[in-house]
Amino acid sequence: MNVFLRLLIFLALFGGILFIAAGRIDLPFCWVFLGIYAVGMAIGFTLMPQDLLQERIKPGPGGTDRALRFTAMPFLVAHLIVAGLDAGRFGWTGPLHPAVQVVGLAVLASGLALSIWAISVNRFFSPVVRIQTERGHHLVTDGPMPGSATPATPPPS
Repeated sequence: MNVFLRLLIFLALFGGILFIAAGRIDLPFCWVFLGIYAVGMAIGFTLMPQDLLQERIKPGPGGTDRALRFTAMPFLVAHLIVAGLDAGRFGWTGPLHPAVQVVGLAVLASGLALSIWAISVNRFFSPVVRIQTERGHHLVTDGPMPGSATPATPPPS
């Protein structure tokens, strides 16, 4: 399936859960929230080479934490439901100043940008922790920019 089609399906589900829980669609900051995710994910997919994109969508064999993605899913869904109920139906948190919402969206965009940066500079970044021997995985001794970190020294004997 095309990556961008997967992105559209994911965003439709994400938005559907949020707006169904809210009971309305006239929530501009929720639309901006979805827009930030859409733009961030589209940029991330565009920047990644095809082989890395496939590893991140469907990781290779191995890894003991493979089920973690599915274990976390109910918590993501619950988060969206509670956010939708609060923003649309019940207003539990009361009205928030627009500046607070803008700061929250800026923090979201910054965190997403940091994630995209980490994914784009680390060719072994994967949703499953595993040694990727088929792709030449090895111990990394530098930071994202060459020379920014010193190699680890062994502990004294």
